[in-house]
Amino acid sequence: MLYVMKNRVCASQTASNGKMKLTGALDAIQDCSLLWLESEPSFCDYLAAHNLGMVILSRQIDIVRLPMFGEKIIV
Repeated sequence: MLYVMKNRVCASQTASNGKMKLTGALDAIQDCSLLWLESEPSFCDYLAAHNLGMVILSRQIDIVRLPMFGEKIIV
């Protein structure tokens, strides 16, 4: 199941030009991944029961356009 997170670009995520920093985009993607994990209790229970964890080895980000401060975004 796809997890969707709606948010707005905050000041701490933007550079001096008002555009979202790459680190801000990465933080938003990571937050969405962790919220997805929490929304799947059976998966979390399986990991805990088998003393396992989840590791994301890589991510690919294709930057088409960086959103501006205050802009609504969907991750």
